[in-house]
Amino acid sequence: MSYVLFVSYSRVNTKTDISAKAFRQFLTDLEDELSNRINLAPDEEWSFIDARDIELGAPWPDDLARAVISSRVCLAFYSKQYFVSDWCGKEFEVFRRRGARIFPVLWGPPALEVLQSVKDVEYVNDNFPKEYRDKGLRQLVLQQERSAGDYRECVRLFGESIEAEYNRNAVRKVALDLATVKSAWEPKTPAGATAQPPIAISKACFVFFARGGWHWKPYPAAEETVGALSQLLSGKLGLQYEEIPVDAQLATNLRGRTAAKAPTLIFAEPSSLLDDPFAGRMREYDYLNMLNTGALLAWPEGSESGNKPEWNYIQQLCPQKTSFPPPFHEWTGISSQSELKEKALAALEGIRLRLLQQMLSPDSGATVRQAVSADASKAAAGQGIRLEAAPQLAAATPKSGN
Repeated sequence: MSYVLFVSYSRVNTKTDISAKAFRQFLTDLEDELSNRINLAPDEEWSFIDARDIELGAPWPDDLARAVISSRVCLAFYSKQYFVSDWCGKEFEVFRRRGARIFPVLWGPPALEVLQSVKDVEYVNDNFPKEYRDKGLRQLVLQQERSAGDYRECVRLFGESIEAEYNRNAVRKVALDLATVKSAWEPKTPAGATAQPPIAISKACFVFFARGGWHWKPYPAAEETVGALSQLLSGKLGLQYEEIPVDAQLATNLRGRTAAKAPTLIFAEPSSLLDDPFAGRMREYDYLNMLNTGALLAWPEGSESGNKPEWNYIQQLCPQKTSFPPPFHEWTGISSQSELKEKALAALEGIRLRLLQQMLSPDSGATVRQAVSADASKAAAGQGIRLEAAPQLAAATPKSGN
């Protein structure tokens, strides 16, 4: 059995019900479009979609290995999370080595940068509607009543391009040792380079602005404390866990984590921010500018933050960060356990990516830039440092062509 489409995507992008529904809707509509254009061979199916979370370093599952080698094209769902996923990077790299066609789908809002290592793959052109280029396909799926024409045009354009590729080229199979395939996001070793020590991002830090602290359950029905969630996220990213107390030394400790380049995430209970010392500490935080820190407010399930008296008070506590939210700050958009998990994981991955970009920058002045040998990579892995997720970025410019 072989497939027309190999769907390469970050599982994080389908963790919430609404995102999963949008994802499935687009794939269903695209398969319907293709069914009017292509007559499948007897041994072909439309698409392969792997829904498993595969651990870093695990071998390729047999069905995934067969699909990635034999599928005609790769449908790559570009998002911030996609470019920090080791498995997505490996899937992408296999198709590039096969010389098979990769069709990027701008799923989330387009980032301001595109990975330097994949800039050769054209990801958008002026034939696509402006709303798609500005906001990404997920928003078009969710807003079909308002932008049905733009969404249907995107489906048509993808169908047209995939049909042309299907008719133009047979399945391209290349003998590859999948066990040795590295992520496309992994920095390439310059010729003649020597090994250097690994980048030291080994832990994630958490702050709990809540009366219950570590034991606070943002959504009681889920039976998961915010502390347990934080430890789970740290383990998922291969990072050590550290809690920073909300006390008089908070601002000093946050600055110290910034100097140590440790991703730091603040979880806050809106009602607790009405109390001292939480209010005072949050007011202090509003004046701190740190690239390594994000903040998430978890509103009661089903609530509308804009109608709550707590929101008016929080805006007074943090006039800067609520008026002009920095990256990885979510003040009003979380009201369920699934949303909290999704936003927290995305924030930590995004912060870590930002820190790695900063450390890999030629202008950083850092003596450590990248692991350039297998020994250095193993040493990094031993410290819980995932260098395979470290991309190098370049300014994005829309390209012409399909």
